Amino acid sequence: MSLTYNEYITLLQGIEGKNLTERLDILLDYKKITKKQFSDESEIPYPTVIGFYQKGMESIKLSTLKKICDYFVIPMNYFTADNHEWSQELLMDDLLDFVKNDRESRAIIGWYQHLEGEQRETARKIIHVLAGAHMPALEPDDELL
Repeated sequence: MSLTYNEYITLLQGIEGKNLTERLDILLDYKKITKKQFSDESEIPYPTVIGFYQKGMESIKLSTLKKICDYFVIPMNYFTADNHEWSQELLMDDLLDFVKNDRESRAIIGWYQHLEGEQRETARKIIHVLAGAHMPALEPDDELL
């Protein structure tokens, strides 16, 4: 079960002031799995997962952090960005990560690229309305991928 971008934004709202293990707990709770299940499914050894809680995740290997993010299909920014760093640009980067990892999103972008002029502008407006406040506004010249 992958997170949608809107679900990810909702989770981001809950991480303010949280350390790395608390952020991991939020993901485990969201997915309704135990640390043991997470270990088995992510192929991160259970002693390593338990070590996060005993020793902290501050010195976590980049490869392990990548495994965690790949498992939950989330950008590394979830763990690495400080609370005050959540800018429009960072959220746009995260959105693009979600799009790159989602086949349907890539297909929709492909369809959009075949539109021209007024059709493209109408599609842009519809998407912005449907996405609501979580989607940063795009200018016509913004590059998506």
